[in-house]
Amino acid sequence: MRIIGWLDTIGSALLAQLLFLVFSIPVATCAPAAIALQRQLAAIADGRPSGVRPFVADFAAALRQAWPVGPVFAAVAVGLGAAVPFWASTGAWFGYAAAGALSILGGLALAFWLALLSVARDDTAGRLRDLVGAAGHRVLERPGRLLVALVLTLTWLALASMLFPLLLIGSGLAPAIVVQTVVARPGGAPESAGF
Repeated sequence: MRIIGWLDTIGSALLAQLLFLVFSIPVATCAPAAIALQRQLAAIADGRPSGVRPFVADFAAALRQAWPVGPVFAAVAVGLGAAVPFWASTGAWFGYAAAGALSILGGLALAFWLALLSVARDDTAGRLRDLVGAAGHRVLERPGRLLVALVLTLTWLALASMLFPLLLIGSGLAPAIVVQTVVARPGGAPESAGF
């Protein structure tokens, strides 16, 4: 019976990943889709219903709550993706310094994004301003956990860049599991259902 429970958990998580990919096709909706995925993983861990309808309801709530995050997240990612290689290719010391500074800013932005996901998994009714404030508080409250989550997420991205199928299987799922197990877990208490 325990094996069936694990298979059910894995199947629910992979269904949530598939829905994340479908709802992320318009790039501007990738942030609400990631928040919905995070909420679905929390539902799976708590034994609450998960699947297509709950994901769509979580996505609709996240879209109302945090729709501006998607375009901002996409713009920051594209900007950093273009600026860091540009400055690194100059060959001058100031180019390397600028690329390093931009890389640090990108790491801070990713850490803030992981903190936002960790607070958004439980807050389904708040406003974007409340989410951003809670995420800032989470960054100050759990910097060590966010550093571990950042290293794990960057490691995942490095692996996925070398093996493209991994990106399809876990583009949203891997960061969501990292947030679920490292950042969002209160005080190291064990979570149920394997998350």
